[in-house]
Amino acid sequence: MRKIIIACFSILLVAVICWLLSCNWQKGHTEAGATHFLKQFYTAYILTVSKMPGDSAESVADSLFQVSCTDRMKRQQNNPEIDWDLILGAQYCQAEWAETLSVNKSDTDGIYTVSYVQTKTPPAKIKTIRLKVVKEKGTYKIDEVLYQP
Repeated sequence: MRKIIIACFSILLVAVICWLLSCNWQKGHTEAGATHFLKQFYTAYILTVSKMPGDSAESVADSLFQVSCTDRMKRQQNNPEIDWDLILGAQYCQAEWAETLSVNKSDTDGIYTVSYVQTKTPPAKIKTIRLKVVKEKGTYKIDEVLYQP
């Protein structure tokens, strides 16, 4: 019974997140819309992945990735030479990263920088990820990770 409740909750959570990511605020390719999309996506993704391992958390994270990334990004992440999560630029995740999340638009159209504090102990380590964001069928999606130091 407990597994059924967890599965139902996971499905409901995925449905709500998918709805939020495809809301009307995404209409019109604006800096604010793409920035808002990235903040919502990264917050949900970090909080979900930080709860892994677990079938329900893994399922929700995979659903977020499938809905929010283009086929190009999916191929990039599935490269057998990559042994870390390209979205996070890390092999593990901590929920605290969501608290320090920052998204900035670059001067180049469609390019955004996502950063978060990975470790708070001095010296603090800030993770920075450059992404290309595109609009597919009226919805913002992550198309490519361009750079991770």
